[in-house]
Amino acid sequence: ADGISVGFNIVGDDYFKTMGIPVLRGLEFKAEDSTSGVVINETLASRAWPAEDPIGKHLSLNGIKGPYEDVVGVVKDAKYGTLGEQARPFIYQRLRQNYESKMTLVVRTTGEPLDIADAVRGQVYGLNPNLPVASVQTLASQVSLSLYPARLTAGLLGVFGLLALALAGVGIYGVVAYSVSSRTHELGVRMALGADSRDLLRLVLGEGLVIVSIGLSIGLVLAFIASRLISSFLYGVSPGDPLTYLAISLLLVGLALGACFVPARRASKLDPMVALRHE
Repeated sequence: ADGISVGFNIVGDDYFKTMGIPVLRGLEFKAEDSTSGVVINETLASRAWPAEDPIGKHLSLNGIKGPYEDVVGVVKDAKYGTLGEQARPFIYQRLRQNYESKMTLVVRTTGEPLDIADAVRGQVYGLNPNLPVASVQTLASQVSLSLYPARLTAGLLGVFGLLALALAGVGIYGVVAYSVSSRTHELGVRMALGADSRDLLRLVLGEGLVIVSIGLSIGLVLAFIASRLISSFLYGVSPGDPLTYLAISLLLVGLALGACFVPARRASKLDPMVALRHE
């Protein structure tokens, strides 16, 4: 695995079971055995040994001079910094072979995590009264903290999006209303030739939706391109998610129909004689 930049973590027994990280091949670190070596994630396995079984291979975290450690297991990729990060090579070393004085104790519970905080502190102090417990946090709070920048960005973008939506509605209304007012004489002629209010309503709405359809098509293409630039801020949805584009399209079409309906209805209520005399 020479030349590959990797992250690493020193973990205790049953770490993968506690964190819910599936073991894909080989062994994991269990309290009842004396397994030595390292466990790697699937990204490192595919990069270092793409066409081979990594179990039993050797790697070093200190360059070609070693020391080398055996690969004893492969686990599924996890998130190590943020939820939006790309998969990266990672190595897990066992605490028994790589002692570290400052560690994080991970506890898995079926109930409210903070309800057992005092019990966990008591267990730690029972082992050694001089062991400090710096802080107790839930995984949910850690995830929430890591998502704060993304949530702040999403909130600001949401506000700007609503303003853009309101401006789009006003703009559509203004364009259609101007078109109706400038075609009053034409609409009067149509009514004199037999067109009724429903015909004029369909005419104005149809022309308004043609304009909206052109703008929506251009906007969807630009949105698809722009979504690739902000893919790292997306969680649980892909940049090309079809349901998102469909929902936004329906929302914009509904807004356009509402904006076009007022001037279209006004046009359908025109008095033919007044419209014919209009210049």
